[in-house]
Amino acid sequence: MCAAIETPGKCEIRAVIRFLQVEIHRRMSAVYGPNFMSDKCVREWCRKFRDGRTDVHDEGGQGRPSLVTDKLVQHVDKVVHEQCRFTISELSLEFPQVCQTVLYEIVTKKRGYHKFCARWVPEMLTDVHKTQRMASALTFLQRYHN
Repeated sequence: MCAAIETPGKCEIRAVIRFLQVEIHRRMSAVYGPNFMSDKCVREWCRKFRDGRTDVHDEGGQGRPSLVTDKLVQHVDKVVHEQCRFTISELSLEFPQVCQTVLYEIVTKKRGYHKFCARWVPEMLTDVHKTQRMASALTFLQRYHN
């Protein structure tokens, strides 16, 4: 067994700590893949454990609270139904407290609309829409088939 170093220098100890953190990241990358966690996050968790943290689970309530509420989504949906020809910039004039990125997310992801011929339309067709489309296609085929 190696002999203990009686009076190690502070920089020597810090170098060992830094090496061990890099070694932790290297070994975990080998097991979980290169994109499992950044080296910075590994250092942060090492610091948290060194400061006495024992819980390995995330604490609730971290991060910024979401601006997207059910009331806001309903209000945006109401405005979209009233006027389906709009741009996100025009919509942001109706909602000056909400950024354009959040409005775009509400319109596309939360409400399922997409741009079609300068109009915002529901992404999913209802059975009525599908029937109307098929009837139009059959009329078109009958007109030009004869």
